Amino acid sequence: IGHVMGLLLPAAAQDIDINGSLRFKMFAKALIKERSVTPVLSYLTGGMSRACIGIHLDTRHTALFTPEGREMTYLCVADLMERDPSVPAMFGASWFYDPSLKKISPRLAYLQEVPVANGAFLICNGPGELHTQRAIMTSGTRRKLVEQGLYEPQCYTLVWPRAPLIAWARAHRKHNA
Repeated sequence: IGHVMGLLLPAAAQDIDINGSLRFKMFAKALIKERSVTPVLSYLTGGMSRACIGIHLDTRHTALFTPEGREMTYLCVADLMERDPSVPAMFGASWFYDPSLKKISPRLAYLQEVPVANGAFLICNGPGELHTQRAIMTSGTRRKLVEQGLYEPQCYTLVWPRAPLIAWARAHRKHNA
């Protein structure tokens, strides 16, 4: 329905929600729980109360859910941002942004490495049954760690502000030209 109504746009590895929203409450919780002012300052100074671009996994795109496919998605987002200067950030929320995943499932590290190395930040939303179900759905390793009580998947929101995302896209295009 989102595609038909023009609210979700297909973009390589993920769908793009052009009317995504970030709530200040999440940023304030990060200030308290993580003792990090970066998220709150970004929210307040970056205009993140306006509509942002949300990225969402659609299982129809799993063939492109690769480092290259993700980069294509980021490039699509950057193109949209360059055309609409009112868009302050891109974000996504999932268990696969959990920093502990780099050790547990290193092949998935790319899901956060490019954005975080280029100006994005993470906000911990905490655990939840849905996140656990999704984290163990395709991995026997993660399933075993959860069953042994050695891993509890955490949902994180990845927020990539406009200026560093566009700067990454321009550098990426220049490097790959």
